[in-house]
Amino acid sequence: MSEQIKKYSYYFLIITIILAGFLLRLNLLSDNPSFWFDESALGYNVLSLSFFRFFGILHLQQVAPPLFLAAAKIFVNTFGSGDLILRLFPFVVGNLSIILFFFILKEYFSDRPTIISGLLLFCFNIQLLKYSAEFKPYVVEMFSTCLILYIFKKINFEHSYKKLFAIGCTLAILPWFSFVSAVLITIAYLITFSKKNLKKWFISFLPFFVSAIFMSIYYLKIKFFYSEFMSDFFVNDFFTLKEFPAQLCIGFSYLFSVNNAFIPLLLFLCGTICCFVDKKQIFLRKFSLFSFITFVFLSFLKIYIFHNRFIIFLFPIILMMNLIIIEKFYLLKNIYTKILTFMYVIFLLFPTLIYIQKIHNENFTKKSCARELTEEMFSRIKPDDIIIVDTLSTPDFLYYEKYYKFRNKVLMNIEEKNGIVLYKTNRNEKFPINKDSFYWFYSPWSSRPNDNIKYDYRKDCKHGGKIMYINGGEQ
Repeated sequence: MSEQIKKYSYYFLIITIILAGFLLRLNLLSDNPSFWFDESALGYNVLSLSFFRFFGILHLQQVAPPLFLAAAKIFVNTFGSGDLILRLFPFVVGNLSIILFFFILKEYFSDRPTIISGLLLFCFNIQLLKYSAEFKPYVVEMFSTCLILYIFKKINFEHSYKKLFAIGCTLAILPWFSFVSAVLITIAYLITFSKKNLKKWFISFLPFFVSAIFMSIYYLKIKFFYSEFMSDFFVNDFFTLKEFPAQLCIGFSYLFSVNNAFIPLLLFLCGTICCFVDKKQIFLRKFSLFSFITFVFLSFLKIYIFHNRFIIFLFPIILMMNLIIIEKFYLLKNIYTKILTFMYVIFLLFPTLIYIQKIHNENFTKKSCARELTEEMFSRIKPDDIIIVDTLSTPDFLYYEKYYKFRNKVLMNIEEKNGIVLYKTNRNEKFPINKDSFYWFYSPWSSRPNDNIKYDYRKDCKHGGKIMYINGGEQ
């Protein structure tokens, strides 16, 4: 009877954690804050381009997986356009990832306290919470990592050719939702390479290999088009030998939302080192270690930045390595070790508790007022007024102009290249001011000082940024 109670209590706790994670994500989504300029830039592409053009160069220096954009456009075509609708796909994926991660934990661990701890740390991770309610592909990239962990745990090269080919086709589609998954899948296939079942391994690998060739051609085309911009914009975010330890700790601090990331980093390294000693969980350990080393190496080569939101996809494998050590501590008979391990889990959850209290007391925000300021300007603007758009606010204006149909003359610091709209990073361009005209200065993203400008009306955003109504004759 007690075993039945334990079993039902365990699954009740699991369902409660998943439901709580869903409600938290739903709360963030329902707050529906204004898009910030990266979201606006992607949103502009979704609303402006056809499905086919997602597989080409995007507007506004954006690079995003084509099928991620296509999925968002399907939601728009089905439910109508809007900030909330565009965020629905990441929201759905973010919630599905919780369920998928629970099944991953069941595949890799048998100890229930470890599974519960892992699900808590995954479900209530602050970065995964936030990016489940943001129109960016980072939570989809994280989901792709989870899917790879699950598929390669279940894959068996004794399966039929037909089943292995179907698995290969599934993996072949994944990089078009998540670019980084192409590297991770390659690593996974190399780890599982089998001379004994070479033909079946190859049948499974072939669809992905063909997809990867097309992906490489597509990505090189984008990189060539945006190479100068991408190199300049992210120049300070690549690893350097001098700053490597500090940069690595910053990355782990971001993923776990703690000031001191030494313990999560240490446990990750211990978990991966164990793969040379302990043959248990050998795929997980090799996959985690090689994936981590690969992306560190790519950062040193200035190919991929190992920084903040760009490494969220690594969180599942870093957490799994922590859980390998946590499980070992939980299984020890020493009660004090169990208590210390439980306290470590609480330590990692503590930032989330503070974050939950914060979003309970105030609305979730991306520190942008672009939508509110655009609406305010639209309600006040006169037919002859001219709009001046600050450079960094260009994506915001282009996106929200899709909803607020301005018929005014607009001055923007942009250029076109092969039909692609680009915004200039040089913000010093000045537009001629006619003394007989009235202007709206639109700058919801930028808080650039304009102390020398006289205005008849001004509205500020508490996060920075503003709109101003200017009489050209007074300048």
